[in-house]
Amino acid sequence: MEAECLSVDRIVVSAIDVVLAMTAWMETSITLLSMEVAIRSILVDHVWLTAFRS
Repeated sequence: MEAECLSVDRIVVSAIDVVLAMTAWMETSITLLSMEVAIRSILVDHVWLTAFRS
């Protein structure tokens, strides 16, 4: 019975680790996506300003 509890505990801990890893990955993806949007808008502004000057 004790061995079964230990294996269930390990499964629960593994599941929590997976959820934490997925959450960290999603936060990283969101950060990268917002950075990409910011960089893209800066590039678009630069292109417009360059075209407007010429």
